[in-house]
Formats: sequence, C-alpha cells, structure tokens
Amino acid sequence: MRDSVEKLEKVRLQYRNGDCRTSTSRRSITTDVIPIAIRLARGERIALAPAVLAGIYSDLDRIRDLAVEECDKKS
Repeated sequence: MRDSVEKLEKVRLQYRNGDCRTSTSRRSITTDVIPIAIRLARGERIALAPAVLAGIYSDLDRIRDLAVEECDKKS
C-alpha cells in the first residue's frame, strides 16, 4: 500500500511540474483526479456520489438539448 501512495505522489509531482502531458482521451488521467486518487490510496473515505450524480445530470442535460434541437429541426 505504501508503494502505491509513493507512486501516486511521484505522478502528482510530475503533473505539477509539467513533466506529464494530459489529453482529452478517456484513457488519460487528468490532473483533477490525482489528489483524489492519492487520498483513496491512503485509505481516506471520500463521498463520490455527488460527483457521479453531477456527471449524470450533465449528460442528461446534453441529451435533452440534443432532443430539443432535433425537434426544432423537424418543425
């Protein structure tokens, strides 16, 4: 477990110093995730439900907007 925390700390420092590049790909890690990953690796409890629900609601808003656009195009 200590090794995992040390690896995450090393990655965090690399991102902070600009040594690692981020991309928009789903397979990449954004800098926003690193502090959360470190806290989870240390065994801290974090409420993830609000963030997950926010993502779901955001996606639902996009779906609704696309549906409205499609209806407007047909009118």
